[in-house]
Amino acid sequence: MGYYLNSTRPYDAFLSASRQPYFVDKTDILESLVCRSAQASLLPNGPGVLYSRYLAVHWSSGFGKTTTARLIAAYFGKAADGHALFDPLHVSRQPWYRSCLNQYNVVFLPCLEQPEGEHNFRRYWDRIEHLLLHDLMEAYPYAGITEEFSLWDAFTFVFLRYQETFVFVLDDWDFILHQPTITVAEKEQYLHDLGCLLKDKAYVELAYLSGRHPIPNYSSASPLDMFYEYSLEKVPFSTSFGFTDAEVDQLYRRYRERTFHPAVSREDLRQAFGTHRNPQGVILYHPQSVVSALENNRIP
Repeated sequence: MGYYLNSTRPYDAFLSASRQPYFVDKTDILESLVCRSAQASLLPNGPGVLYSRYLAVHWSSGFGKTTTARLIAAYFGKAADGHALFDPLHVSRQPWYRSCLNQYNVVFLPCLEQPEGEHNFRRYWDRIEHLLLHDLMEAYPYAGITEEFSLWDAFTFVFLRYQETFVFVLDDWDFILHQPTITVAEKEQYLHDLGCLLKDKAYVELAYLSGRHPIPNYSSASPLDMFYEYSLEKVPFSTSFGFTDAEVDQLYRRYRERTFHPAVSREDLRQAFGTHRNPQGVILYHPQSVVSALENNRIP
């Protein structure tokens, strides 16, 4: 298994999250990623068809973007057997659950990671290219890939020789675009390179980006214009990130059961963190703040 390609890291991280006392099952988001036709009649011995090839979500920190990215990579990815992890969760009720579980090559890029030493765009992107090329050369030694290849050429060689496709999950994909050392030209280069890697490529089964802001914020003519974008204010993904009233009720019951002298009331949580609503009027709580208040037995 590689560092980015078919890595066990997202599986291990999501497994750890699922064991926490205030874990909330958000695996229903997978239903929005799997094609409706695939849900109706899946081949018994093959993977399902993914609903849309290009999806991007953006909202502020603390709403579970990273946990969701790990969930997606852990479910679709071949790196680890996910039955023990996902069988008890909501997604296991879906008719396509087993046909899609662990059926895909996944490239998981946690884009917050930076090289040691001086932080600049070239070292940041060179590190990603080097590690991912190394993964591809190790996994497909007869594809004819060399270190001089671009990433998109390397993936194309793999596809042409082996007919292998990939799910790309980029968590905090726009992190580098917010760094003070990056120039305008480097921002354009980054967007261009991502576009070359992902846009209209036969080897892309799914590309999922999570970030802070909408893609058009970074360029008026973005090479990433193929993505369908969703924010906290849009369905179908809004309740896949913020906690709903019912979920906070459940967490509060756990809190009362495991806390010797509870100092936080249910109304405290509503007043402090139930400040968002989606277009359907559903109240959404800030997950990180709710969990922090329950774990620390106080409203910050």
